[in-house]
Amino acid sequence: MAVGIGLQLILALFVTIKKGISFQPRIWWNEDIKQVGELILPIFIGIGAFQLNTIADRMLASTLPEGSLAALNYANRVTQLPLSLFVGSMVLPLFPMIADKISKQDIEGTKELLSRSYHLLGILLLPVIGVFVALAEPIISILFQRGQFDADAAQLTAIALAAYSFTILPFAMRDVITRALYSLQDTWTPVVNSVILVAINVALMVIFVPRLGMIAVAGSTSISSIIAYIRLRRKLVKKIGTLDVTQERKIWWKIWRNALIFTAITWGSYQGLLLIWSKPMGIELWLRTFVSLAIGGLLYIFLTFKMDTPEVDWLKTRAKKLLRKN
Repeated sequence: MAVGIGLQLILALFVTIKKGISFQPRIWWNEDIKQVGELILPIFIGIGAFQLNTIADRMLASTLPEGSLAALNYANRVTQLPLSLFVGSMVLPLFPMIADKISKQDIEGTKELLSRSYHLLGILLLPVIGVFVALAEPIISILFQRGQFDADAAQLTAIALAAYSFTILPFAMRDVITRALYSLQDTWTPVVNSVILVAINVALMVIFVPRLGMIAVAGSTSISSIIAYIRLRRKLVKKIGTLDVTQERKIWWKIWRNALIFTAITWGSYQGLLLIWSKPMGIELWLRTFVSLAIGGLLYIFLTFKMDTPEVDWLKTRAKKLLRKN
């Protein structure tokens, strides 16, 4: 990769020089650059804090029995997938939209945009958490169980996945709130929050890893992520005010209800299908996993589409466009 990037640079320089374009390095300093530097410095500190958190996780995990560190790494990799699929595609377009509303002093519009973002993330990610808890072992077996990755390794990784899964929604929400704070030109609050998250996570691991082992590493990460999200949301509320509490409770009740029903039906279907397809591996594992997911998923889509909210209307529109294309 490094060689390829180097060759691309050499080729670009060759073409540039051949066209007679000269380089004259100039360094200047003005208030805009100073402001950018002041805003970006905390972001770098926050990135460093997360790197230290990763190092601390691995150091403590390395003291555990053989296979624990690998299980944590595999489980963490699986939890990153829904974040990459949903959060990345949602948060990046949100940033300019939030910044535009804040620049226009449209605080009510900002709160409405954030509220819809929270709801959409809940609709998309809560069932993922449910699946990672209810069907952790079959999912890990399908993804990784082959060769030296045996049934014991799958079971160990499934435990880590179930514990790590509770980081998914807090992390996604925290990412949206961080973008809102950046738009308010507050880059220090997310940094302080990151440092507190790392401190809580390390403290919990130091206390509980010797007693509980591997699950304490994943559990500490989940607990610290939830605390960090709650704290960061409170900081944002102080800046822009609260949302409509009554309306929020109604919507979130429906989102949680639907996700819990989906999880229960999916898990129940899987247990029932074990009576038909009982082999631990192979096509029968795939069948009972994907059929149970299909049963729960169809019910979840039905329940979600019955909700009368702007987020669901947007999802319906997107679904119709995709069906028309196909």
